[in-house]
Amino acid sequence: MREATRAGAQHDPRAARHLHLAQFQIGRARGLIRQGEYDEAESLLIRASVDAEVAAALSREARQRAEADAARTRLASWSASASAR
Repeated sequence: MREATRAGAQHDPRAARHLHLAQFQIGRARGLIRQGEYDEAESLLIRASVDAEVAAALSREARQRAEADAARTRLASWSASASAR
């Protein structure tokens, strides 16, 4: 969860959905632990971990796409100014 948050998952809609799901699953798992339902809680915690990893990956992907788009824009601008000379 920390990695997903550090990666900015809350700022990307796809990543935020997985982060929210992970948070929900953790809350639900806590309730199950209080009820003594340890196996089901463990299953939810595993799913939460996977959802948090997906959120982090989606967030990193979005950041890398934005960086690539910015680089393409700079390159196109540079190419246009170089060809105008």
